[in-house]
Amino acid sequence: MLYLGATMTYLTVPISAGDVAGAMDQVAAALEGGAEMLELRTDYLEGLKPEMAVELLAAVRSAGPGVPVIVTCRDPREGGANDYGEDLRIRVLVAAMDAGAEYIDIEYANFTKPEIRGRVAVPLAWGSVCRLIVSAHDFTGRFENARQLYGDIVEACPDGVPKLVYTAGHINDSFDAIDLLDERRGDCIALCMGPAGQISRVLPRKMGGLVTFASLDESSGTAPGQVTLAQMKELYRHDGIDADTELFNAVEKIRKGGRHVSPILSGDISSRSRGCNSFSSTCPCRSSIGYPCC
Repeated sequence: MLYLGATMTYLTVPISAGDVAGAMDQVAAALEGGAEMLELRTDYLEGLKPEMAVELLAAVRSAGPGVPVIVTCRDPREGGANDYGEDLRIRVLVAAMDAGAEYIDIEYANFTKPEIRGRVAVPLAWGSVCRLIVSAHDFTGRFENARQLYGDIVEACPDGVPKLVYTAGHINDSFDAIDLLDERRGDCIALCMGPAGQISRVLPRKMGGLVTFASLDESSGTAPGQVTLAQMKELYRHDGIDADTELFNAVEKIRKGGRHVSPILSGDISSRSRGCNSFSSTCPCRSSIGYPCC
């Protein structure tokens, strides 16, 4: 079976409008802004039907030929926008596979159910070009054992793409995700939600992650801590990051109401026109004297 090769990290914009017309407006804006991949979050569509996913996919093909697409219909237990039932969600994903989506995203907890695995496996067995992203999410904190979970997902779906997303309470919590990308055996997606996980959204291009996500704007994000497409392009200079990019660290204690808030990442020194392939990170610290966090 032929798959897209992970020769780059795709800067992916989720499309999260509540209707098809609004979604197409977001698609046009994302493509104009330089999105390299789109994720159609069909769970945001009101009155969802499988045909809506097929219609959106066809419209994307017309607006942005060659732009890969992920189709997702997220389980509400893992962050889905609407409380759509399991049968409908799977029908949407199967329709997207049949219509030629490059990827569909299905939750690991659901993929392990034999009846669901069978329904998505049949189109793949018949030579579908689609590839599965098998995902796990934790909105409360870190996974108890991210490496074990990664291994479990790979074992359950050897040809799939493991996706592990969890909430970082401190920048140090991002190291599990960064380590997963560094140690990956094939394509992998590993990101942290929340302000403290921001660095995990910038580093995948250096580490070789398959995708990283950026919202179209601040009002259309689909996960806590997503930065915008414009910020990724302009502030973090995402297009200029590669395996040789160096990360410089400055330490700063940042508190708001007794809580640590977002680490500050800066692309200001990463301009290749200055002969420097690097960016800087100002990290929040837990102690009054501070320590390097990344």
